[in-house]
Amino acid sequence: MTHGAVSALVPGVLEYRRDRAPLDPVRYGVARRLDDLAYGAGAWLSVIKGRSTTALRPRIVRTDAHRKSAR
Repeated sequence: MTHGAVSALVPGVLEYRRDRAPLDPVRYGVARRLDDLAYGAGAWLSVIKGRSTTALRPRIVRTDAHRKSAR
């Protein structure tokens, strides 16, 4: 198996084990990818409808906990 294939499969396997889903690993992986595609399609639809890239830009917010640990 190539490095690319491993790096593509490992996150799905870890999510499957963490979630303890009632699906088999293949169906779980397909369902997760479909969920990711639906989320991405919704984000892009918001960008197109709103004529703004705001939905795609990350919002970075500092919390009090972060400020305390940075000291």
